[in-house]
Amino acid sequence: MSWRATLQGSDNARAAERLESIRQELRRHADIPRFPHREATPEYTERTLATASWGHPGRALFFVYAALAANSQALLDVATDSLATSTSSMARLVFPPHLFGGYLGVGWVARHMARLIDPARISAADAVESQLATSLEQYEDGFVYELTRGIVGAGVFVLERNPLTDAGRALISRMIDQLEAWAEWRGDTAVWRRAPEQLSYDGGSLFKAGAYDVGIAHGVSGVLVFLALCAETGVERERAARLAHALGRWIMAHRMPPGSSSVFPAAVAITGEQYPSRLGWCYGDLAVVIALLRAANAFDIDDFREGAMSALAEAAIRPPDQAGVVDGGLCHGAAGVAHMFHRLHLATGDERAGNAALRWYRFLLDMPYDDRGLAGFATSWSEDGKSYGIRDPGLITGIAGIGLTLLAAIGDIEPAWDRLLLLDLRPAS
Repeated sequence: MSWRATLQGSDNARAAERLESIRQELRRHADIPRFPHREATPEYTERTLATASWGHPGRALFFVYAALAANSQALLDVATDSLATSTSSMARLVFPPHLFGGYLGVGWVARHMARLIDPARISAADAVESQLATSLEQYEDGFVYELTRGIVGAGVFVLERNPLTDAGRALISRMIDQLEAWAEWRGDTAVWRRAPEQLSYDGGSLFKAGAYDVGIAHGVSGVLVFLALCAETGVERERAARLAHALGRWIMAHRMPPGSSSVFPAAVAITGEQYPSRLGWCYGDLAVVIALLRAANAFDIDDFREGAMSALAEAAIRPPDQAGVVDGGLCHGAAGVAHMFHRLHLATGDERAGNAALRWYRFLLDMPYDDRGLAGFATSWSEDGKSYGIRDPGLITGIAGIGLTLLAAIGDIEPAWDRLLLLDLRPAS
């Protein structure tokens, strides 16, 4: 698709200045341990720095896109060196088959960088795919379906290879098998449950029996995009369509009541109570809107498209002080909100989304400089009743992700890195 910058003039200049600070900080601070307020062993630090969510793979993604934007071999060398550092750690230590916290994330970044700069090396991560075939039994013995550390994430890794291998197609079929086996059907709707110990939030007594998670990172919106991806790739289209129709109907049936702080819930209790959401990527209306539109485009479902656009209209006018946004990161911060509105504007042509993208990018750039963080951005973290502002070089909550969104805001290179987050919505054909 044709990518267009959102920020112009003085906004563009301000973003470029912040980008230069991010580039310098990521060059200087390649080995910051996760949660620096804690004591961490060298192995723990190495493990976290090897993962896509926190460490060197996210740094590699930032520098490869910075290199393409600047036509810089020096920046490209930083990108390849960053990926090599993670690959070395993966070879020496044991990691789980997770997309964000395990070896699949490194494999995804390797495949993605190959697609961008050296298509002849697209087979470089095929050994990871072979390892996944064995590891998939770990999912089949449990109930883990999500993007960050489950079936959907494994599928995103497999589908990043273009063209797919026969082994990759077989893996996708096994994943659809598991989703069919785990689905809970209610009439013509289907949904997937998360056990209490799998929840990424504290719902207290509301979720003591588990919950139906609506988010894209840990919940069923991620499943919906994965099913659309299968159809777009031509793998298991018929089975994916059946599940997608049923799941989309379930999501549409669980809109929050009028006047609520969000259109869609973050989660629904087994007993039916709903938990409202902030405006973010991990949980929030915009990611659900993107999931519904992705399914609408893949399977030609007008009801999903209409429901998504009405939710987008409400999200576009929600002010920052009612959005639950407290920092700058991709996951649940201003950068992620701005980038999703930017994607939605270019994919749908909706001017409300375009205006919201500009407003949220300005909100990000207007954030006060926080010297607890990197490049003036500190990641907000709460633990044991205390709040921290931490130095975070990572992709998901840190400055690598913020930098990638700013590159997309001022440049004309499509940010295909957001396939990792299931955000690469394109115009309906």
